[in-house]
Amino acid sequence: MSQHPNLPRAPIVEALVDFRVEADPALSVEDLKKLQDALGSDAYPDAQAQKQVRATFQPESESEPVSVTGRDHLGFIFRSADQLHVVQAQRGGFTFSRLTPYVDWDQLISAARDAWEKYVDLAKPRRVTRIAVRTINRIEIPLPAGDLREWIKVVPDLPSALPQTVSEMFVRLVVPVPADRAMVIVTNALQPAQLGADRLQAILDIDVFRDAEFLVTDDLWAALQPMRRLKNDFFFGCITPRTLELFG
Repeated sequence: MSQHPNLPRAPIVEALVDFRVEADPALSVEDLKKLQDALGSDAYPDAQAQKQVRATFQPESESEPVSVTGRDHLGFIFRSADQLHVVQAQRGGFTFSRLTPYVDWDQLISAARDAWEKYVDLAKPRRVTRIAVRTINRIEIPLPAGDLREWIKVVPDLPSALPQTVSEMFVRLVVPVPADRAMVIVTNALQPAQLGADRLQAILDIDVFRDAEFLVTDDLWAALQPMRRLKNDFFFGCITPRTLELFG
């Protein structure tokens, strides 16, 4: 594991573990509602159906160019009573999220593992086809920010003949890491400052994933360890020492 400092005030607003699976054909979407009982209805009192809208575009229609043709029921979202944990259960996958305040990796994995085992008992997936670790970080940059490169290294390089001040930004990089058989998606978005605000809001999203075949009985948590390292390497590699001081 690469050595990086522990941050007393980590900027993580959401950390998640995601497994894509090959579903048991006998499993229905409605069966997944039973996961709430397995998690504990007191611990996870909020259950919400997760749906995807299907729509068609009709260029000949000016009044209604987009027509909603249906809503597919994908699964369920369960939120904990303290609103800190979110479990998404679908036929094709499982996602566990820890919201702010983030504690540490061990706490995330312990809670995710407990929920995953309950999902496996209920859904009985045939195999795991993708594993992922993702952290969404909100970095508040004091104004006046000056050159953004003094804070975050993933910024566009504008030609010198053009104005250099940027008020909004969206940068997305997809980086293969063959040594770890993984891919890393780095997204950096700068949100426009509100009138009278004294800080810029930058979102640094680090998504590490690996497409592979795993048995459900495999130690998926050990397989996540190299991805945790990559997540940390990319996060600390994308910020400057000046930004690091904000989290001390």
